[in-house]
Amino acid sequence: MRRHSALWMAALAGDLLLAPSSRAQTPAPPDHTATYLADSLRLSGRPWHAAETLLAAARRDPHPNAFLIVEGAKAEVHAKRYEHARALLAGQPWLVDYLDGEALAVLAQAEFGVGRFAEAAAHFGRAGTRHLEMRRRPPRAAGTRHARYGGREPARCRRAGAGCA
Repeated sequence: MRRHSALWMAALAGDLLLAPSSRAQTPAPPDHTATYLADSLRLSGRPWHAAETLLAAARRDPHPNAFLIVEGAKAEVHAKRYEHARALLAGQPWLVDYLDGEALAVLAQAEFGVGRFAEAAAHFGRAGTRHLEMRRRPPRAAGTRHARYGGREPARCRRAGAGCA
């Protein structure tokens, strides 16, 4: 009986000693409280407060993710604080790849609000082409309008620069 109780005590002591270190190694689930609060503030007509909430969450995070930065920049644009939004997004390495050019479009809106029209036009153009690159349609099946024209698009579609539906 003593041997059984000794093993039980050793297992309990080992569990107590290892439990804090194992909890420290598991990643904490992401806290979306700031995102929910900011969305609620934006929907209630307080875009400035929404921007401040998201930016405070991004500042607290040692490695802020692109989502918080882009959403904060969107809130800044909505609050008409274009220079702040531009400062958040300018020079980010993930700017072109973020959600099919969404971050580029937000940067372009901020630049347009500041009065940098040439840069805004360039970023709007890159955002549009990035969006189209990611949304390419697969080849059309036989029997569709595309097939009726012998694999070519009709002239009205070529002139418009877009595919026909």
